[in-house]
Amino acid sequence: MIKQIGLILVGVLAVAIGVLGWYSPGKTNPILTRDGQPIPGSFARLEAVTINGNTQWLLMRGVDSTKPVLLFLHGGPGLPEASLLVGHELEKKFVVVNWEQRGAGKSYDAKVFNDSFNVATFVDDAVDVSRWLAQ
Repeated sequence: MIKQIGLILVGVLAVAIGVLGWYSPGKTNPILTRDGQPIPGSFARLEAVTINGNTQWLLMRGVDSTKPVLLFLHGGPGLPEASLLVGHELEKKFVVVNWEQRGAGKSYDAKVFNDSFNVATFVDDAVDVSRWLAQ
């Protein structure tokens, strides 16, 4: 009986952690020096932005905030690759922006899977993201 209660509690805890992780806005860690201090002038943000009326997430990281912006377009919709690129060499030469496109990753929203879920909308979204980044 105690073992069953323990398993139930572990299951409830796992579900709670999953739900909190799904709804948590999350964060990205600062870019650090070898001795664990944030690099002056570095840039590390995870931000929700409104793109064509839809909330979409951008993970933006770079060792030097004055470097050019590199917008990474994953092969979505589906698996975004932001978590695979954190700490990548590209962060030394660019401010790398990983855009979690509508319907993918943190930008997932079941309401976007309608007639507007098409290539033209993704192109419009990419233009809007580019304009947002240019500002």
